[in-house]
Amino acid sequence: MSRFTMVVLAVVAVVLLTGSLALGQNATAAQPKEGHAHHRDKTTQALVNCLTECSLCMGHCAKLVENGQKEHLMTMKLCDECAAVCFITLKMTASRTAALAAQAEACAKVCDVCGAACEKQPNDEMMKQCAQACRDCAKVCREMRTGSAKTTTPGR
Repeated sequence: MSRFTMVVLAVVAVVLLTGSLALGQNATAAQPKEGHAHHRDKTTQALVNCLTECSLCMGHCAKLVENGQKEHLMTMKLCDECAAVCFITLKMTASRTAALAAQAEACAKVCDVCGAACEKQPNDEMMKQCAQACRDCAKVCREMRTGSAKTTTPGR
């Protein structure tokens, strides 16, 4: 199975998981308030895009390292970590607990680090796309963090 296929399957699994988690909430909580649905869609899009771009860039960097370009090893690792953090953040957006603010902040910071590493290769289109996805995701995570005061506390 190709890396791209694995990424697509992972994204589909996340979308299904976040949808099923949202369905587990009571009917009024599952209904987005006016204006919040667009924000949640924007957040989901940015997280999925970053997860996808980082996964693809990780594979790209792995090929470069395999071909002797060892300077891409750290970027490969950062892309892997960034994709993992985006995945966890995406899962947590469905529950909207108080922990989401901390996770969103962590995700933004990891995206900043990964984006900065990829920006060091401005002539590489794959890394350029990854850097942009990281910047977009970091921005959305910061917006989510500041808007997460309306999250729920477990058991309430």
